[in-house]
Amino acid sequence: MAIDFSIGDKVVVNNAYVVISLASSSSLVLRTAVNTLGLLGSTVSTVAAVGNFATGSQILSYIRLVPDNTSMQTYNNGVGVVVYLENDDQLNDCLELSTAFFPDVNTQRVFNNTVSALPKGSLVYNTGFSSSQQLATVELASAASSSTAFILGILLEDIEAGESGACLTQGAYQGLNTLAGTINQVLFLSDTAGQFSLTAGTVTAIVGRIQGVAAEGTIFIAGEFPLGQGSGGGSQGATGLVGPAGAQGLTGIQGMGSTGLSGTTGLGGSTGIQGNTGAGPQGSTGLSLAGTTGIQGNTGLSVAGTTGLTGTTGLVGLEGNTGIAITGATGIQGIQGITGLAGLDGVTGLEGSTGVDGSGVTGLQGLTGLSGGSLELLRTTTVNMVTGGATEVAIFDQGAGLGLVIDSVVVRLTSANAITVVPTIGIGFNAGGADNVFVPVALTGVTAVNDTWTFAATAKAVYAPGAATLLLGIDTGATGTTMLTSVDVIGYRF
Repeated sequence: MAIDFSIGDKVVVNNAYVVISLASSSSLVLRTAVNTLGLLGSTVSTVAAVGNFATGSQILSYIRLVPDNTSMQTYNNGVGVVVYLENDDQLNDCLELSTAFFPDVNTQRVFNNTVSALPKGSLVYNTGFSSSQQLATVELASAASSSTAFILGILLEDIEAGESGACLTQGAYQGLNTLAGTINQVLFLSDTAGQFSLTAGTVTAIVGRIQGVAAEGTIFIAGEFPLGQGSGGGSQGATGLVGPAGAQGLTGIQGMGSTGLSGTTGLGGSTGIQGNTGAGPQGSTGLSLAGTTGIQGNTGLSVAGTTGLTGTTGLVGLEGNTGIAITGATGIQGIQGITGLAGLDGVTGLEGSTGVDGSGVTGLQGLTGLSGGSLELLRTTTVNMVTGGATEVAIFDQGAGLGLVIDSVVVRLTSANAITVVPTIGIGFNAGGADNVFVPVALTGVTAVNDTWTFAATAKAVYAPGAATLLLGIDTGATGTTMLTSVDVIGYRF
């Protein structure tokens, strides 16, 4: 996978994906990314740098964003902010080009209960509900059959089989090739599963309209909802058909002399069909057939004629069914964007660990960095302090051409067994002995799990004109079976 954005691109935060997927992660890297993206809000930003760098055994993806609004805190004197993600997919999903200028209205989490992955940008329809996941289940929509020609929404990320992810049900989606269409052109569901088309498929199902024409174009989608679309009225119920008029009963025969038959009544014109939003076409006027004059019956004899039979009363026509008025469901309230933080809080003490004197270590107070920067957790890595001799371990890779302030380094023992001699370590950049940032010091008392050592906050700034690596130098290794530690590097770039 590669990063979709280049230096100079104008982008906005895809709040739907950030709130639905990133915010639910327990990863410290992703929680920090959510906070930083929340500070940007819905402001358009310019991409200043993108790339990947290795931190120990992990390769992170990063992007530096400079808000176009220079009064924002995140403008940071034109430097902007750096957002770190665990991989390129997450970075691509959390941002979109500024051409997606209509905001997302409705987004929901859905569950893939199929045996195959569902790709990002696919149109899906609702297949049911997972009681174990408490989520709607989805599959790829297709116009090839009436049973699959429904559109719930479009996926904002790849969703593997048995996993859940974000689905946009109403709003703007950027990243599809719309060069063959025009702005405001209607898009249809394709017979090809999950895809859209400029022409209707076997079953006509409308997806939305083209919003931006480009190779990475934008569409506005409005998925279907139960009982009609949210934010709109339900469809008008069909007007019931008017039953036919009952037949006129026959007039009884008068006495001996027959009364002439009554002429036939003209047929009534059909009532016009009621339109969805306006009056339906006016029904045609029925033909007015003049009744034929009945034949004059013969005059009866002077004897009393037999009373004629009374004609049967005509049946009353059946009344048409009243149309069902379906009220559209109210649209789902758009998700509130993340409120920007006034400033990043200091790092909370790790897992509430107990200090040497028995009291819990208080989290470090966030300090305001030089040049308007704010402290952040730059890197967490795992180091084995049990070695046979002096060695150096890379704990943070600095990007080329950027300055760096290392405020502190926190070492916490995560696994220990039979520690009899604590290690002596120092921190430095590309230096033999690794001690040009923090001089070597013995981790006195760090012998049990969750024991913590913090190097003093000297705020020593180190400028790295080229790619540089922050090293942890082990001058004296620990003695014991196991001594695994987590090493947190805290500071900021400028």
